[in-house]
Amino acid sequence: MKQLTRAFLPVLFTGFCAAQEWLPLRSQPRYRFAANMAIDPRDGRATLFGGYLHRWQIPDAPLTDDFWKWADSGWQLLGGATPPARVYPAMATDLLRGRLLLFGGEDQFGNALRDTWEWDGATWTQFSPTTRPPVFLGPPVMVCDFNRSRAVLYGSTNVPVSSTWEWDGSNWTQTGPGTPPARLLPSMAFDWRRSRVVMFGGLQGGRAPVFSNETWEYDGTQWQQSLVGGPAGRYCAAMAYDVGRQRTVLFGGTNGNADFADTWEFDGAAWSSSNPPVAPPAQNCAAMAYDLARARVVLFGRRPSSGGTCAPSTWEYDGAQWLEQATPAAPPARILHTFGADAVPGRQLLFGGARDGGVTTALSLGDTWLFDGSRWQAVAAAVAPPARANHAVALDTARRRAVLFGGNADLTVFGDTWEWDGTAWSQRQPAQSPPARFAHAMAFDAARGNTLLYGGADFSQTMGDAWLWDGSNWSSVLASGPGLRAQHGMVWDGNRQVVSMFGGALQNDLWEWNGVAWSQRPGGATLPPPRSGHAMVHDPVRARTIVHGGLSFLSQANSWEWNGAAGAWLQTVSDTPLRTSAGGTAAYDPLRQRVLLFDGFELWSYSYLPSAASAFGHGCAGLAGVPALAAMGRPFQGNHGFHAETRNCRTAAPAVLCASFASTSVALPGGCTLYLQQPLVVAIGVCDAAGTFDLSLPIPATAAARGVSFVVQTAAIDAQAPLGLVLANALQLLIGD
Repeated sequence: MKQLTRAFLPVLFTGFCAAQEWLPLRSQPRYRFAANMAIDPRDGRATLFGGYLHRWQIPDAPLTDDFWKWADSGWQLLGGATPPARVYPAMATDLLRGRLLLFGGEDQFGNALRDTWEWDGATWTQFSPTTRPPVFLGPPVMVCDFNRSRAVLYGSTNVPVSSTWEWDGSNWTQTGPGTPPARLLPSMAFDWRRSRVVMFGGLQGGRAPVFSNETWEYDGTQWQQSLVGGPAGRYCAAMAYDVGRQRTVLFGGTNGNADFADTWEFDGAAWSSSNPPVAPPAQNCAAMAYDLARARVVLFGRRPSSGGTCAPSTWEYDGAQWLEQATPAAPPARILHTFGADAVPGRQLLFGGARDGGVTTALSLGDTWLFDGSRWQAVAAAVAPPARANHAVALDTARRRAVLFGGNADLTVFGDTWEWDGTAWSQRQPAQSPPARFAHAMAFDAARGNTLLYGGADFSQTMGDAWLWDGSNWSSVLASGPGLRAQHGMVWDGNRQVVSMFGGALQNDLWEWNGVAWSQRPGGATLPPPRSGHAMVHDPVRARTIVHGGLSFLSQANSWEWNGAAGAWLQTVSDTPLRTSAGGTAAYDPLRQRVLLFDGFELWSYSYLPSAASAFGHGCAGLAGVPALAAMGRPFQGNHGFHAETRNCRTAAPAVLCASFASTSVALPGGCTLYLQQPLVVAIGVCDAAGTFDLSLPIPATAAARGVSFVVQTAAIDAQAPLGLVLANALQLLIGD
C-alpha cells in the first residue's frame, strides 16, 4: 500500500503525570525456552508468545508474557494486555474464524494451566467453556484443522492414557478414537493438502524412556499410525507445514542426551532428510511457524554467544536453505559490570563484568560497548583495560573522560587507572594511586572538578578510605566518613552540588560529600531496606536520586527516590522483572531526559511518563463491516516500528488517517461520529486485499516528542454509505517512555 506521511508532532506537552515504572527497551525478543509460535489471523505473519527467559539461576529466570510479530523490518512488540506468562503454551490459528487460539501451558512453579484464550488480531479474550481438557501429565500440543475450523489438541494424562480434544470457538469436546499412546512433547502440524493432523515423536514413559520415531495422522475422525522411521526418535522438535511446497518441515529436538540440528520433510508418504548447507544450531523446544505472507518457515531459537551464553536467533527456511535473519547487536549477558554516561553526550558506556559462574579469569569480560539511545555498538579497542569485574567508572564531565579504577578477575585485584575519551582507552600512570581494590564506588564532583573514590575491598579487608583524581594524579582525602563499606552506590547530585552515597555492607544510610566533609542525612520516617550491589543514579530534571535493586538478606526488586531538598525517601516501584542484584548499573541520558539501567541482561528505562494508546468511540458500518482502528505497539520515544491498523475497509478503497491535538464527538449521518476537533491529514493510502489500511507512525526519539498527546481516526471511501465514506473509532495516543 502506498502512503504519504506528513510530520505533525510539534512540541506540545500535556502535563500528564503517572506512576513510575521500569520499561524494557527491546528491539527483538529476548532468548527464551519453550515459547510457541502461530500465525497472525489477519495477515498470516508469524507471532511469538511466552517462554522461559534464561538468566543466571532458575529463581532469577522469569517466564514472559510478551507477544511479538515477525515483520519485514524485523520483530515488532505487540501492545495490549496478554494472557499470563507461561511456558509451553499450546497455540494454533483458525483462519476461517480469524482467531489465534492459546491453551494452557505451565506457570513458573510447573503447575499445569487449563485456560483458553483467543486473539482477534487486536485484543486477547479469555473464555470460560463449560467443558475443557483435563490436567495433562505434560504440556499438550495443538494445531488447527483449517478445513473444519477446529483446533485439535493432544495430551497425555498418564501412561499409557492420552486424549484428543477439539475447540469449535465456544467449547471443548473430547474426540479422536485410537488416540496415540501417551507421550510427552511430540511435534504436530496440519497438512493442508491432505487435511490431516500429522504428529511425530515424543517421549514415551515406562520403566525406561523411549524416544519415539512414530508418525501418526488424524483425519478429524480417528487417529492412525502411518509409519515408523524417518528422523531418529526425539521429543520437543519444532514442526510446521510449508503451505507453498506442501511439506511438513521438522527441525531439531532432543533424545535427552544430545540436541539435533537436522531438517526433515514429510510429503504424506515418507520422510526425507533435507540436508541444507547451513542450518540453525542444534537445539530443542525452539518455536516455529509458517509465515504465509513471506512463504517461509520461521524459527525462533538460540545461537551460542560468548562464554557459553545464548543469544536470540531468527531463521527462515525456503525449502532449500536456512538463512539467519539480521538482528540488532547486543552485549552478551553479564554481572558486576559498569554502565554509565559516555564521553559523548547522549551515549552510554558499558565495560567488563563477568559471565555466569563467577569472577574467574576465564569468565571475566573486557569488552567495550556503546549505546546511542536506540542501538548497541561493540567497540573494537586496540588497547583496553584487562578483563575484570567489580570495578568502578565515573565520567569526568569537565575533561570529557570516563575514568576507570580497580576491579578483580579471580584472585587478581587491580589498582590501575584508565581513561576513555569516547573513541579509545588509555592507561594513566599517576605518581600516587589508591591501594588495589574491588566493589568500590566513584562519582565526579562537578563543582570541584575531581573524581571521588570511596571504600571497596580486597580479599583481606573492607576499606573506608577516600581518594580524589584530578586528571593526572590521585590524592588521599583525610576526612572522617561513612566507615568501612563495599558494594555501595555513589552519584553526583548537581541540584544540590553534593556527592551522595547510599547503602553497601547491608546498610541503608545516606551520606553526602560537599568537597570538604561527609555528613549523614536522616532520611525521614521511611527508609529503603538495607542493601548492597544496587543501582544508583541521579535525575537532574526531577532533582531525584533513584536507587534500585540490590541484595540484603533477600533480593530487592524495589525502587526508591531520594528527594534531597525535602530530605525524604519515597518508594516508587514495589516489584519489577529487572535483574535485581549483581551489578545492574544505571545512567542518566541528558539528551532524551531519561534514566537507563542495564541489568546485565537487557536495557530498561525508568519511566514516570508511560506511553499509552487507548481506543475509544465506535465506527460506522460500510460494505465491509464496521472499520476498527487499533494501535500496534506502544508509542514510546524512538519506537520506529509503531503503527496503526484499520480493518474492515473495502478492498482498494482510498483511505486517510487524520490527527488532532484535541478530541470532540460530532454525530454525522449513517451512524458515523467524528472524534477530531481540528483534523490534520497525516497519510493517504489504499486498503489492501484483506481490507486493511496499515499505516506506519514512527515515533521520534527526540525529547520534544515526550509528553505529546493526540488523537487519530481513519476514514475510507465507501460509495454505499450515506456520507460516501465510513469512519473508524479513534485512538488517544500519548508519547512517553
